[in-house]
Formats: sequence, structure tokens, C-alpha cells
Amino acid sequence: MSENLQKPGLSWSTIAFLTGTPPLAALGIFYWFYAGMFNWPTLILFLLMWTAVGISTTAGYHRLFTHRAYEASWFVRLFFLCFGAASWEASCWRWTMDHHKHHRYVDTERDPYNIKQGFWHAHLGWLFREREYDHASALGVEYGKDALVRFQHKFYYPIAIGFAFALPAGIAALWGDAFGGFILAGLGVVVINHHFTFSINSFAHFLGRQPYSDKHTARDSHFLAFFNYGEGYHNYHHEFPNDYRNGIRWYHWDPTKWLIRVLHSLRLVKNLKQVSAELIVKRKIAMQQKRLQSAVVKKLPSFAEMAKQMSELAAEHTLTAARRWSELKKEYAALKRQKTAEVRQKLHELRARVKDARREFELLFERYRNLNRGFLKMAAA
Repeated sequence: MSENLQKPGLSWSTIAFLTGTPPLAALGIFYWFYAGMFNWPTLILFLLMWTAVGISTTAGYHRLFTHRAYEASWFVRLFFLCFGAASWEASCWRWTMDHHKHHRYVDTERDPYNIKQGFWHAHLGWLFREREYDHASALGVEYGKDALVRFQHKFYYPIAIGFAFALPAGIAALWGDAFGGFILAGLGVVVINHHFTFSINSFAHFLGRQPYSDKHTARDSHFLAFFNYGEGYHNYHHEFPNDYRNGIRWYHWDPTKWLIRVLHSLRLVKNLKQVSAELIVKRKIAMQQKRLQSAVVKKLPSFAEMAKQMSELAAEHTLTAARRWSELKKEYAALKRQKTAEVRQKLHELRARVKDARREFELLFERYRNLNRGFLKMAAA
């Protein structure tokens, strides 16, 4: 794709749409309530449309089409492309090219929504200027290999209008509330989804923790994850962009991950990509070691070398346990695919070994973290 680092011209149509739709939606929804048109079916339709559009952006545009974190059947791809278009965030082809540049050039001038150019630039301002797309470039050709993606791009505006506005208005017309369907389940969904999506470009590079890397501004936020179907674990995502998960722990709020798992169980998607526990722990330990050394060397220089050796030894034991757990999980998955009577007993035994390996890893990792916490408390005293 050709790069133009000079400031491009303003996109007045985009500016009008992004600045005009929020007050229009707010006034329309207020009138809908004030005029006594409120009804529960339309509110339920709003929630369904909000979910369909939002999840199509995260599971579809983002994790499937941009990062290729899994493969999906044509039906799933078509659903995501139709309701993804209803987000009014550009065609999937263009969205993926923008997001690829964000990951490749994060925090630099070539990053489309570079947070270092300011919070509002990352949130909204970058959209106010014209952007060039070379669909004949190597990147453009790669993202345009899917015939459905090319079809959606060619007919983007009819699809977007149909699924964002005509569909909810038509459904709500069945109970006599076409206006509510249009203004609440249509325009209201577009506006809300816009700013929740944009918050990942802005807030997720501004607020939160960096447990896996501080080489970029991306951060993890449980709060943002709740509003963005799991996309708030952004520090993890920037380190492991091809993982179909963003929230890796069972308690992490990541409905996108759960949906992909359900679709996998229904055999509608396959080849889910997942980073090994060993690599995840390795990155996490590297960050903890870095912070520990920075704090201890600054406050307790005479104790720094001993603390480093003790922490590194505990980290080594933890990584060994993580490696064993990962290897056993791979062995179990490979054996499970055989599905023969001879392997049933082996599967039972191996499942027990996997559980034991996981418990050993979790115990060692907790000991490692407690050791580091103790050192950090000593440095802070």
C-alpha cells in the first residue's frame, strides 16, 4: 500500500456523518421516549442489533478477517460482513488494511490512530482526513482474497444502509414502531458502536496495565473489555495479535472468545490459533523482572544482585512448569483427535497429568509473584 506521510485533506462527508449522527440519534431517542412511543420489543431489538453489530466488528472484522485467528464457514463470514457493514466503520477490506497498519507501525507517524498525536486524534480525529487504499498492493491483495470481502466492499453502502437502518426499521414496523426501529435500533446502535470501538484506539492506549510489554502504548483494561466484547485486553492483543482470545483467563470478560468457541463446537469455525502458556508466562515474567530490577536497583542497590538471582531462579522453575503443561496439552489434543477405543484409557491418564501439570505451574507462578511482591515491598519501604 502506498504511504503518504503528508497531512491529507479533510473528509467532509465523514466529518458530517460522525458529528451529525450523535445529536440526531440523541434527539430522536428523546422524542421517542417523550412522545410515549417506548415499547419493550423495540428495546430488545436494539440490544440484539447492538450485539450483532458489535460482535461482527470484534469476531469478524478484527479477529477473523484482520488477524486470521481462526477460519470460518461462508455463512459465518457472510453474517459478520453484513452486520459489520452496519457498524459504518468502512468496508471490511479497508478496515483490515487500516488495522494492519496500526499493528505494524504502532505509536509512529504511520500508525493511522497514533495515540502520540493526541487522545482525540486516536479516538476520532484520524477519521476526519482522507485515507488512501491501494487494493492492488501486496497487502490489499492478501486481504482481498476472500470473494465475500470483495463483494461487501463493492456493495458496501447498500449493505450498510440495509442492515443498519432498513432492517431494524422493517422489523420494528411489524409491531408499528418503524421510527423506533430506525432511530434506536438503527442510528443509536451505529453511534454507540462507533465510540465503543474508537475507545480501543484511544482509551486502551492511554489507561490500564501493561503486563506483557511496555514497548508500545497498548494497555489491558477489564473496564473497557466489558463494553467491547473482550477487546479491552489490548496489551495482550498487541503482543499476541493472532490469538483468537483477548481475555485468556476463565474470568476475563471476552464474549467474542466465547462466541468463537461455540461456533467451533458447532463446526462452523476451525483452526483456532492460541498462544502457548509458556510464551505468555515468558513475556509476563520478563516484564515483572524488568520492573523488579528497576525498583530494587534504585532503592536497594546492595541487595539488587541477590534479588535478581533469587527471582530468576523462581522464574526458571515457573517457565519449566509452563513448558511441561504446554507439551502435555499438545500431546492430549493430538491423542484426542484419534478417537479410537485404544486411546480412551490413555486419554484419561493424560488428562490427569495435564491437570497436575497445570496445578504445579500455577503454584510455582504464585510463589514467583509473591517473591517479587516481597522484594518490591522492601524497596518501597
